[in-house]
Amino acid sequence: MKILIIGFGSLGKKIANKLKKRKDVNEIYFITKSKKRVEKGFVQIGIKDVDRSFDYIILTFSGISDENRKRSFRLCKNTFDVRKVELKYNLKILKKYIPLLKKLSNKTKIIVLTNPVDEIVNYLYLNLPRKQIFGFGATLDKKRYSRILKKEVDCVGLHGNMIPLIKSEPEVYEKLYKKIDQKLLKYFQKKGLPNKFVAEEFGDYFKILNGKRKRILNTSYYLNKPFYGISKIALSLPFIIENGRIIGIKKIKLNDYEEKRFLADVERLKKN
Repeated sequence: MKILIIGFGSLGKKIANKLKKRKDVNEIYFITKSKKRVEKGFVQIGIKDVDRSFDYIILTFSGISDENRKRSFRLCKNTFDVRKVELKYNLKILKKYIPLLKKLSNKTKIIVLTNPVDEIVNYLYLNLPRKQIFGFGATLDKKRYSRILKKEVDCVGLHGNMIPLIKSEPEVYEKLYKKIDQKLLKYFQKKGLPNKFVAEEFGDYFKILNGKRKRILNTSYYLNKPFYGISKIALSLPFIIENGRIIGIKKIKLNDYEEKRFLADVERLKKN
């Protein structure tokens, strides 16, 4: 495989080092605004050097300054709002890459790690309707909920505001979300973004995405068919994937509260 990473900061580098261990990855290229980040084993190229032959484009760039990010950690009351702060910065950068992404082959898959993931994925679908676009992030939410509940749980909604499908009472969801989210926010404030953890989880995500057997992949993807009456929008759900293609959504049932929260997320996403 031939891979291009756009954004080669701490997260981009860790993902590149994770991917280069795969036997099926032959070449890893990157684009970055910094001229001081040439990494041994990878090839830095410019926008004009991008051709149609890439198998994957991975977006890890971030337009927010370290100072503004730290400020958001202090001022925001939850991690969902932290991610949302980045939208205006990252959308400004993303617009510059749209012409590049348009000239790619429709066989090229785009994976979004740039936050807020679901908003970025939807913006790309509006501009690149024939492309295959995946949003990473739901995998992390599922991992955090499953770890604290000590069992595998499905999640739906928006990255950072995911709804675990546990068929419980409203106050249980709120208490659980606050417990996980505040722990993560405190981590942000103390140590910054958990890029090492993200890169490790991305390795598993990429393995499932490229596997030949049928698996469940928690990802943001465009809904061609209605899910609880919602379609023509990208949301994070447990999708069924086989041979690198999304073939459907896992059969899941939401209770009244889960459905209400999910539909509220849809409206929030449209507004954003």
